[in-house]
Amino acid sequence: MGKNAKIVVSCSRRTDIPACYSQWLINRIRDGYCLVPNPFNSLQVSKVPLNKNDTSVIVFWTKNAAPLSPYLDEINDKGLNYYFQFTLNNYPKEIEPGIPSLEERIKTFKDLSDKIGKAKVIWRYDPIIISNKTDAHFHIESFKYICDRLKDSTERCVLSIVDIYQKTERRMKELEKFGINAQLTPMSEVQLDEVIPSIVKYAEEAEIDVFSCAEGSFLKAYGIKPGKCIDDALINKLFKIDFDWSISPSSLRIKSILDWKGLLLKLQKPENDAEKGIQELLEFKSKRTIECRNPDSDINQETKKIIIKELKRLIDKEKLYEEKAFLKVTGEVKELINRGVTNLSENRTKLLNRLILESVFPYEIAKMQKDTNQRELCGCISSKDIGINDTCGNGCVYCYSTSSSEAAKKNSEEHNPDSPMLIGKPHRNANIKDLAKENEKITQTENTKEKSSFEESIAEQLDLFSVP
Repeated sequence: MGKNAKIVVSCSRRTDIPACYSQWLINRIRDGYCLVPNPFNSLQVSKVPLNKNDTSVIVFWTKNAAPLSPYLDEINDKGLNYYFQFTLNNYPKEIEPGIPSLEERIKTFKDLSDKIGKAKVIWRYDPIIISNKTDAHFHIESFKYICDRLKDSTERCVLSIVDIYQKTERRMKELEKFGINAQLTPMSEVQLDEVIPSIVKYAEEAEIDVFSCAEGSFLKAYGIKPGKCIDDALINKLFKIDFDWSISPSSLRIKSILDWKGLLLKLQKPENDAEKGIQELLEFKSKRTIECRNPDSDINQETKKIIIKELKRLIDKEKLYEEKAFLKVTGEVKELINRGVTNLSENRTKLLNRLILESVFPYEIAKMQKDTNQRELCGCISSKDIGINDTCGNGCVYCYSTSSSEAAKKNSEEHNPDSPMLIGKPHRNANIKDLAKENEKITQTENTKEKSSFEESIAEQLDLFSVP
């Protein structure tokens, strides 16, 4: 599995385990594992490691870390790496009914930061919901207030705009009985222009970097970069962990594209020499097809397949590092090229080509480790979520993992803090897959079998092309 064969644990996008199930979590950490049913088939169960030998890092997602805080010393003693994605909004109780007051949560956030370090506590101001009670002025003032309070307690803020799903739309409409009329359409350009520049300004004053979550590149115009909540670069910075890069560079798929409109526009009208260099390398017929497509209405499956085919051809057939257009690339790719590209094997050439494409289109093409189980615009690396949908007690009306508060309450009644599974127990006919053993088998196999040319090139690349 390369440099890091351990599992990244997400705890959890599906439910607030630190706030609602902290006793269960510490029990599971004491036992070194938990069981997680497949959301679509309860008979398929994963045994997820929660120990330093098989877990690289745990990412905690929460709106209230207070219930978990008493156990952090014990988690530290277990040798587990972790950081927090901590949501702090200032919404009325009708929108976020099940969480403590803003002042209580700010205190919890600051105490947590003092205990584990501000780099390990990420502030999430998300999602932004526009309504008659939470208009542009509300968000500007709320963000400024929270930002002022957290300016010495975090280094990073994650921002997102609310996504309206069918189940969340129903709950948002129910807010009308409380006199809250939520906007069920995306924020307009006028609204974005009113809110986002102020957020960027206040964050800069507080020396807090702002990243977006699953929003593509449209916030780039405001100076906000697409972020990764489960972030390999951040994990490397915090814990000195390098992740496995043994993914075929040619494994570019439709899901690998984060922003189709942005990519098509850049292939049609390049903004710099590097983008122009890619455009010039496109085959004539494909280039003409791409030029004729309307980015606002004509990005169908056929167009996507044409673009993917061309990009894969560039990865497989070209030596992009020899093109003058890419001499000005920055960051990790520039460093790799500067280390030397003499006598590169075929597969190492493919790897560098893929990295160059990712560098030229950083907001449009996902990194090779993108978690394809997440939303198309999500840039997170792969992880294993240990939560279960319809179990969160926070009751947030915008939550995409809860179908109804009634369902969450009913499921939570089946919770047993001593069970290996968050809700209930595994069925007697369940097929339990031990993820730690699966990784161990893969690692042993790779260490003993005769390596293919691709594996050899990747092994060499892990030393030559390791990302600092």
